[in-house]
Amino acid sequence: MKIGIFGGTFDPPHLGHISVCKAFLNTIELDALYVMPAYIPPHKTVISGINADKRFKMSEIAFSSLSNKIIVSDIEFKREGKSYTAHTLKYFKENFKDIEIYFLCGTDMILTMDMWYCPEYIFENAKIVYARRENDSDITQSIDLKCKKYKEKYNAEIIYLTTDVKEMSSSEIRKAISCGNDLSKYLSKEIIDFIKENKMYVD
Repeated sequence: MKIGIFGGTFDPPHLGHISVCKAFLNTIELDALYVMPAYIPPHKTVISGINADKRFKMSEIAFSSLSNKIIVSDIEFKREGKSYTAHTLKYFKENFKDIEIYFLCGTDMILTMDMWYCPEYIFENAKIVYARRENDSDITQSIDLKCKKYKEKYNAEIIYLTTDVKEMSSSEIRKAISCGNDLSKYLSKEIIDFIKENKMYVD
């Protein structure tokens, strides 16, 4: 059984997230895809005033309707504390039998995974799938070098996900929201409505 894990802050979940989620599900031919909103992201600062429950609800709105194979999971919320990937992988290994785990990450993540908590456990227990939203030859070279290192040091299996991911920045989207700009090119109507109803990301 192929299980995909797509973790993130989703602050807010935007059309880029949705696009890569669909590509991940279909390209890898996953049997199930777990979208994992982080309770406390180890590598990011969550915007003050936007609590975890609202991020989780937005994730349910954004992803649940895409496919019946997608599960928006509260595993990291129940565990509380910082959301370490190694802990999440351990949960799946202990609670599911005969599974292959595919872990989706972006450019920033693929370049820093060797600095994460227990990287050897991550590479041993999951196949790494990465997607890019930028086209920069210098970054390509950096990724190639990192992937070579991961394969040599950890015997990592790494898959490049070819997809037309739109380049979007959550911080720029939050700024656009606070300025009252048009959000239709960033967010689904359902997420826009939820943000407006809950007066999120406004000063």
